[in-house]
Amino acid sequence: MDTSLVDLGAPMILDNCPMSSFVYSDDVTNLNACGGAGSFTRTFVLEDACGVTVSCTQTITVENNVIPDITCPADTTVQLDENCEMDTTTLTTGIAQFSGGCHQNILSY
Repeated sequence: MDTSLVDLGAPMILDNCPMSSFVYSDDVTNLNACGGAGSFTRTFVLEDACGVTVSCTQTITVENNVIPDITCPADTTVQLDENCEMDTTTLTTGIAQFSGGCHQNILSY
């Protein structure tokens, strides 16, 4: 995940003294394993040449709105064999195809 300032914005800095240091840090402990969704806090810290330090925080919310796509196999008819048994395995009836999503998809049937 790109958490750079280019994508998420940079703070506006207004000061009468020249800036001597500007840093930021991200606390991503609240992002979960489900595609990295959740929220995290970015802390900006500015110290000017006069030794004055100020900080502010930004909460960044990450949403997983990517819905996986699934396509089911066509309806089918299976025949009973000479022992009155049928083969309904996915090798015979087909298996759903899926794609997309931001995390590992689990197909069950």
